[in-house]
Amino acid sequence: MAPVSREFFPDPIVGWVYCTCIGLLTGVAAYIDTQTAKIPNRLNFLILGTGLIANIIRSGWMGSLDKPLWLFETGSIWWGMIDGLIFATLGFLVAFVGMFAFWLFGLCGGGDVKLLAAVGGWIGLSVHLLFVWLMSIVALFLWTLLRILTRGFSPKTLKKTVHSLSQQSGANANPRNPVRVTYSLPIAVATILVLLWVHRYELLLVAPPQ
Repeated sequence: MAPVSREFFPDPIVGWVYCTCIGLLTGVAAYIDTQTAKIPNRLNFLILGTGLIANIIRSGWMGSLDKPLWLFETGSIWWGMIDGLIFATLGFLVAFVGMFAFWLFGLCGGGDVKLLAAVGGWIGLSVHLLFVWLMSIVALFLWTLLRILTRGFSPKTLKKTVHSLSQQSGANANPRNPVRVTYSLPIAVATILVLLWVHRYELLLVAPPQ
């Protein structure tokens, strides 16, 4: 199986549209989750569906330009579209299985599983998906630590904070809980940061090495 091509986008404009769309969608999910303690299923389906479509179009475009694809060395627009669909679908499945394991151990909510799985449909089966996952875990830890630090260190406060954090997801979630944390915001932040860094040359953020 060929590695992800260094050229991921047909041109910088397509790259910026791609990154902007996933950034806005995950940002909306994080905002709704923070306010209501729930990510609507229709929003997760929207993120997944647009991710599949985006990769089909992007990869088909790459194929039409006779550029290397993910699974195939190169190909026509039709082989590119098939390549993009496989790439996105496998990304979705791997992200779902990974987060589902977290859910089984009570480490995240069902909405978090669906959100990262949907993001997997955008990022596809690549090491970049692992980067998003790991960075979201680190961001969640730092955010949780910040919430604890800002509420003080007295035994009573710490006990109350830990109890609040233990009810951060699922049916017990309270949207008015001031210390409630979820994966949604870390996932949104991690996704856009990883994409901007990985594709920094294609997006013309920095000059490519000579």
